[in-house]
Amino acid sequence: MDGHHRTAGLTLIELMVTLAILAVLTALASPNWRDYQRSSALTAATSELVGLLASARSEALKRNIDVLLSPLAPGDWAQGWHLYVDADLSGDLSEGDTTLRTTLALNPEHLRLQTNVGPSIRYSGNGFATWGGTLELRRTDLPSTQLHGIRRIIVSASGRVRSCTPSSEPDPNCKAPS
Repeated sequence: MDGHHRTAGLTLIELMVTLAILAVLTALASPNWRDYQRSSALTAATSELVGLLASARSEALKRNIDVLLSPLAPGDWAQGWHLYVDADLSGDLSEGDTTLRTTLALNPEHLRLQTNVGPSIRYSGNGFATWGGTLELRRTDLPSTQLHGIRRIIVSASGRVRSCTPSSEPDPNCKAPS
């Protein structure tokens, strides 16, 4: 044996360099991760609304009665929604109606819902919507010129629901609510 014995491990300098590299990589990845999370929230909210509208149409056809999707707070679609069977045809959620689903509010910090819908979206027993129009979800952390932060949900009078991302303004295939 030569008398020199090296122990396994890291020196303080090696540890500091490793931590500095990790800090730089984290700083670079953080804005992209936040953008990814907010884009995912926009996609999830769009899918949720499209799914609720498809469920409303399906239930109306299955039960042969009016099914409505309406905001939890009258006139404020951003606070969440009720999906219910309007048994008494009052147009309002009342005691005799059957609630099918309730969805809570959007994340108001990053998403905004704009619509030209009235107090509710009604599907009649034949599956037709008594209203045709557009709901628009928009990321509030992006300038309005960045179209990738917008999703539109279009409901035709026949009851068909589709979502789209505008490619330009105005986009004839993806109309904004008026």
